[in-house]
Amino acid sequence: MSDGSIVQDDARLLLLLVLAVGGSATAIAAAIGRSELSVRLLRFALLPAAVATGALALGLLAALVLTALIFAEAPQVGSWPPLHAGALALLLAAALLAGFALRRGLRAARDGSSPAGA
Repeated sequence: MSDGSIVQDDARLLLLLVLAVGGSATAIAAAIGRSELSVRLLRFALLPAAVATGALALGLLAALVLTALIFAEAPQVGSWPPLHAGALALLLAAALLAGFALRRGLRAARDGSSPAGA
């Protein structure tokens, strides 16, 4: 088996993983978008949402620092373009979406309305 087929198999597996994560996130978002949430339930969920958003942001920061350290200290270990750039982009997108959702939830809780109507 040549290295090219291993890389192709890894790329296919990564693509399958990204599609599965994206599909499940889309299904959850569609289900939540169709439901009505009470303001009390929304306020109850804001603290865990803020913790999860903060964890995503810290994870993204740690991944960026680790990437920079790898390229600075052991450039022979890294590759160009970085093979994990897709993972960093996906983590950035998740952190941004979580931040926007948290901001929308905070605004809806402050206004006393459902986020679906915000």
